[in-house]
Amino acid sequence: CELDVTYCNCHKDKIERPKEDENPFNDLKISDWKILDDISERQLCQVCNKSRKYFCYNCYVPVPDLQDRVPKVKLPVKIDIIKHSREIDGKSTAAHAAVLAPEDVNIYTYPCIPDYGPSERVVLIFPGKNAVSVENYILSSRVDREETEEPRPKRLNSGSNLPITRAVFIDSTWNQSRGIYKDQRLRDLPCVILQSRISQFWRHQNGSPRWYLATIEAIHQFLLELHTAVWKLSSGGFNITNNTDDIEKRTVPSSADKCDNVDENVTKNSKKEPSTFSNVDTMCSPYSGEYDNLLFFFRYMYSKIHTLYDHEDLKAYKRPLT
Repeated sequence: CELDVTYCNCHKDKIERPKEDENPFNDLKISDWKILDDISERQLCQVCNKSRKYFCYNCYVPVPDLQDRVPKVKLPVKIDIIKHSREIDGKSTAAHAAVLAPEDVNIYTYPCIPDYGPSERVVLIFPGKNAVSVENYILSSRVDREETEEPRPKRLNSGSNLPITRAVFIDSTWNQSRGIYKDQRLRDLPCVILQSRISQFWRHQNGSPRWYLATIEAIHQFLLELHTAVWKLSSGGFNITNNTDDIEKRTVPSSADKCDNVDENVTKNSKKEPSTFSNVDTMCSPYSGEYDNLLFFFRYMYSKIHTLYDHEDLKAYKRPLT
């Protein structure tokens, strides 16, 4: 993966560093990412035989010396990533998800979009017109179900299915994502928006504020919010309401970073199968870093960038916070 940055050696517009930039990964449970320093030379991908440094961003597999050393993450839902066809290989963090969660992540090249059947409960992570928060989506779906089914305890019991089985992300620049969203196949999906979170992505985009996340950051944020929502529902901590007027609209379009040009439309090790949320039990307790390892490569590359450049000199971190 290329460490592409925009550098600014001018300090005249220096802004105050937000608190979120002070040890931003300190509370996350990420495996020892420093093992990547052991890789000094590029290696041949065992699938396509192309030269790669840490992983192949076309085949979504680690290089041979890392095959059994990088973490594998099991996700509670399937993740589909729709990437723009004109983007450059190696510029996206979407590949991180496919490498680290190969059983649960698919990457498609637009205009290839799966046909989502009625048995799947799919949401699009995008600030569409009627988008709601993850929490409100879970609650409203629960309310709708309770109105049509026999009375049952409000507690989410083991083995229950959740309102979301698959989440779709658009991986492109923000301007490109709006074009992809015009596709009726995506517009037909209910939209979910994320809570505001300051991005630590080092790649600058003109006109984008700091809360435009890299794709891997957005996936991590979505899973964190989903886990928290399920836990609250399970523990009876929700005050169920259909009022969504107070939802923070200043939320993350998941398409903030560039995407990979991948010839294969589907991630090799992942099949498009409905998720059954068989691991609901693991989501019925407070979040404890279950999906933090999705940021394994991101954390390492962040460190590498900040070894080469001063944080204050990178234009990506000078973006406005509002």
